[in-house]
Amino acid sequence: MNNLLSFILLNLLVLLFCLKSIENNDKSLVNSFNIENVPAPVVLNDDEDKHIIEKRQRRNRRRQRARRNRKQLTNSLNAIVAQIAVLTQQVNNLQAQVSNIAATTAATTAATPPPNPPNPPNPPNPPNPP
Repeated sequence: MNNLLSFILLNLLVLLFCLKSIENNDKSLVNSFNIENVPAPVVLNDDEDKHIIEKRQRRNRRRQRARRNRKQLTNSLNAIVAQIAVLTQQVNNLQAQVSNIAATTAATTAATPPPNPPNPPNPPNPPNPP
């Protein structure tokens, strides 16, 4: 019995709290059924509106220009990186070719005997005695 009584009392307190909060909310609400409270369209100053629109358009143009420039820079940078990769590959190929030529030249010079030294020049004729 004690539990039932406390349960009913708790429910009454909750309902009382809910009803009071609804009453407070109703006081702050505007009567939307009244025709006088229908929102009317607001007319703003056209010059200010045009100025704001132009500012937004300028800002958008700036952003688009910056985005376009950034895209061009990244494309150029990617092209330069690709060219550097190609040049690096070509330098590596040239290095391999030079080392192959140097190795074959060293092998062929070691296998062939050195050429004969040139003949020494003839000594000058001694002068004839008189």
